[in-house]
Amino acid sequence: MLFFLKLFFFINKFLLIILLNVKYTHADIVFEKNDILITNIELENYIDFLNQKNIDTNHNKAKKNIYLIKKAINKLEKNNPDWLYQVNDNLIKNIDNYNQYPNIIKNLFIFDALKNELINEYYYNELSIDDVAQALSSIDNNFYPISENQCLTVIKTISFKDNYQFIEGVYDLLTSEKDTLTIDINNKKYEVCIDAKNKKNIEGNIYKLIAEKIQYKIDNFIYDK
Repeated sequence: MLFFLKLFFFINKFLLIILLNVKYTHADIVFEKNDILITNIELENYIDFLNQKNIDTNHNKAKKNIYLIKKAINKLEKNNPDWLYQVNDNLIKNIDNYNQYPNIIKNLFIFDALKNELINEYYYNELSIDDVAQALSSIDNNFYPISENQCLTVIKTISFKDNYQFIEGVYDLLTSEKDTLTIDINNKKYEVCIDAKNKKNIEGNIYKLIAEKIQYKIDNFIYDK
């Protein structure tokens, strides 16, 4: 199976080189560095795709990101082709009409897969209570309901800002099989009720924090020889 994936990837790459040679004659090169070219068509495709996802960008930032993406893909092709084939195969299976996307968007999907793998590696092996505390501190609203009957009824809503018990409880929820967060108030135990929206908000902040923390790994991967 891997052989056919490699063959498919090689044929696609060969055809892409031919198509790019034709395309570059009909497109303006807007950026060139270390044998990496970016055309106005690639830039437009990239910006349009991000706009569809409601992600703000500008031409200079987009050029920088496309350059990093292309540099990472080139390195993967050279040093870790098997991983690249497998990721590409997963993307074909999991993203509707994947092969109809422009090549720069396919490369963006692959780059995101690389970043997500590094994030997951950090999450499962390196996440600390201090990380959770930092992520929670960036949430404006740290008020959550408490209950005595598994959140069937709420006693009151209180602030858990900088509350170490709460931070430790969230860390346990994230790193263990626990599905409830209990906290001791005046020697009495209560459940903290975290609904799906707040849970998603907490997880999103932790994801952002980890993404910042592993950026150096991405930089090292791209720039190290």
